[in-house]
Amino acid sequence: MVELREAVSAATALASTKVGSTAGFLMSDGTIKATDGTSDLTISLTGNTGADFFVVIYHRNHLPVMSASAISESSSLYTIDFTSASANTYQTTSSLTSLSGGKFGMIAGDADGDGDVDATDLSTWQAQNGDPFSYNSTNGDFNLDGEINAVDRNDFQQKNVSKSSQVPTT
Repeated sequence: MVELREAVSAATALASTKVGSTAGFLMSDGTIKATDGTSDLTISLTGNTGADFFVVIYHRNHLPVMSASAISESSSLYTIDFTSASANTYQTTSSLTSLSGGKFGMIAGDADGDGDVDATDLSTWQAQNGDPFSYNSTNGDFNLDGEINAVDRNDFQQKNVSKSSQVPTT
């Protein structure tokens, strides 16, 4: 889910400043496309005043991230690259995890989507461990490989336990 918030600063880009959101597909290269898998993502705006937009990205069992700065338009497109520099993300490195090749990614392990990686998420993984993955009914596959197993717990949930969302809410 991609959300746009209209605010003068990242700290004031609260949930109440949302002017639009839409679902998209997270591609293996880190880009987000429309739900057809090929088109650029389009977000319809409501009530915007022309102020700056901050981008929030939600993923089903990862902590959300938000842009540190307002995004700018270039050739009728708004873009941001969260993978290249942690400085692009609100609260910088505490919002992302370091990946191979100098890239950054969202923090995995939030099975219940409450913004915290904690014991409840571990309980979800324990109940689903060994079960076949189903997009609609299982959230314990933290590395998105289609299997719910010890790798999800050891390399993602346990590694990220006690981490929480840095996206302003209220």
